[in-house]
Amino acid sequence: MKLNNNVDGRSHGLRALIRSAVATVTAIAIVSAFPADASPLQARKSQSFVDSMGVDTHLDWANSIYQTGFSSLIYPSLADLGIKHIRDGVSSWSPTQIANFHTLHDRLGITGLLGVDCMGEIHTGALYPPVVKSAIERYVPGVDAVECVNEPDILMWKDSGGSKRYFQYDNLGGQQFDASYDSTNGWNRGFFDPKSTTDPAHAIVKEAEDLYHIVKGDPALQGVKVCTVPFANPASFLRYSASDVASMNAAGIADCGGGHYYPGGSHADDDSWNHALTWASPGGFIAGSEWITGNKPVYVGETGYHNDTNYVYHDDQGVSERAAGIYVPLLYCEGFRLLPTGSRTYVYEFADDKPDPDMADHERHYGAFLRNDGSKKPAYFAVKSLISILKDPSPAAVYAPGILDLTMSPVPETVHYFLLQSSRGIYYLLLWNDVSVYMNAGPSTKGADIKPPAVPLTLQFAKRCETRVFAPSESPEPSPTRAYTVRTTANTITLNLPAELLIVEIGHG
Repeated sequence: MKLNNNVDGRSHGLRALIRSAVATVTAIAIVSAFPADASPLQARKSQSFVDSMGVDTHLDWANSIYQTGFSSLIYPSLADLGIKHIRDGVSSWSPTQIANFHTLHDRLGITGLLGVDCMGEIHTGALYPPVVKSAIERYVPGVDAVECVNEPDILMWKDSGGSKRYFQYDNLGGQQFDASYDSTNGWNRGFFDPKSTTDPAHAIVKEAEDLYHIVKGDPALQGVKVCTVPFANPASFLRYSASDVASMNAAGIADCGGGHYYPGGSHADDDSWNHALTWASPGGFIAGSEWITGNKPVYVGETGYHNDTNYVYHDDQGVSERAAGIYVPLLYCEGFRLLPTGSRTYVYEFADDKPDPDMADHERHYGAFLRNDGSKKPAYFAVKSLISILKDPSPAAVYAPGILDLTMSPVPETVHYFLLQSSRGIYYLLLWNDVSVYMNAGPSTKGADIKPPAVPLTLQFAKRCETRVFAPSESPEPSPTRAYTVRTTANTITLNLPAELLIVEIGHG
């Protein structure tokens, strides 16, 4: 996401090269002699999962659906969907954006993660405290957190004689951009020099530190969290030495980790949350974020898919709307399963921002939930159903989630799961077979939906219980289904687990 108010679009560029190796189809899991998982499961609050879900918007983009269709499409769809957190940018020039942001907060209780490093008057000089403070204060009380320097490791821009020039640098050691930053003069970018050895990594962190201290020094922004730099590539976090990291944390840099995670057209957890996103990267998304901020919550500012199913040269490959309807709920699940408590995952983005019926520009098709005409994509209904099932009728209830004695067998490595409990005492086991449901297009091949075989799985409970099964990606309403249930007894249920999310509701009989 390009959080520059003067730039309508986003660039994946280097990120796509980084991920081209992981955008291939995952081999279908063949179930043989897999062990059982027999340890008791600790539940987490069901509302905490709902609260971990966010979505990117561009309320400041004039002539896009976010402004032209705000009242008729964006607002009512967000109200109906149920997501309560958006990621957007701070704007100094768009009163429409600010008014619409307050409408979402005041009427729907939606809060925002806001990118600050997108304002011309901030970025022509240093992060001048009065300007930054007044800019963020315009969004109080709806602002939950702020961040700066969007994806600096793959894309920066300079103004040369009034024309913007985009360029990239290879944060693994190739071409770099010549930049520096200090608290007095701000950014000094100069002209692009592909042979430059200047490393902007420390300059980027310096701006993040400045933002942290500006926010923490403003009583009007009390409670607003500051996220670390939202790098696109986890290897960028790992550029810093242990002494660098110690200095950052001593100076104060962030309340939350951050960063962007794109599966590159593959399934929701293609080993990329924990492992390498690049051929040379020493770590993955989680390792990179934790290197800077330890075990603090992580705000994943962007993740998602586009729906241009043609082959895209040097960029993330797209998936069908049907595949995205399966993958998008699983992005939220993987973020909740893997990241520290209090983390949040923002899917990029809410709607296809501008018309592009001929698929001439895949950037126009990152909308997870709405097409540009306002019609709803499959992921909309899947996530709405997911939220409807799991939102707690008493979201502020104080209770300690319980432990469920449960044995699952067999459990291949591709089966992922976690347990939730509502304030009413109902358990919800979320589980899925994490394999690909879409074959990405290649230079000479078309993309295609695929349907991997189901995985047989038996759940055995220590006590008699009643169960119901939901498949959010298949029903626009939260209705139970028996399509995947093979048999049940007083304390067991056997499923044919598909390559999509199932929710097993568990209540003691």
